[in-house]
Amino acid sequence: MKAEAEANLDAYIAWCLRERPAVAARKARLNFGLGSGVILGGEVSRVDVDLGSGGYRAVLLGDAPPAWRRELRMPRIQRAIGRGFNRDEREVQAGFQRVDGSNLELVSFGTAELDAAEQAARELARTIAREWLAQGGP
Repeated sequence: MKAEAEANLDAYIAWCLRERPAVAARKARLNFGLGSGVILGGEVSRVDVDLGSGGYRAVLLGDAPPAWRRELRMPRIQRAIGRGFNRDEREVQAGFQRVDGSNLELVSFGTAELDAAEQAARELARTIAREWLAQGGP
């Protein structure tokens, strides 16, 4: 376990030295209000500036789960990073990179997909708020 962690760190450092990512933030906190007193929160491991395009990359470090590209969180991360960094959300990509620096996979969604994901999250927030009140929450 320790040897694996050290090997991953060495590989990640080698990737950083080779690629020289322009890191805008690390451990970027997400705080996106969905209404009904519900906030979408979380943390993005790293936010890079893509020097070629001027866009941003929101990177989650770790193994990408199956079908991650269809998860509701990915367009929500894209929109939250766009708003949080005052950038056009269409210039933001979101995805995964293994902890050893390999396999950087990114996706970017169009406005219609971002809107649909936000609407689905807001509907879920309303459902949660109603249930919370039904269970005696404030």
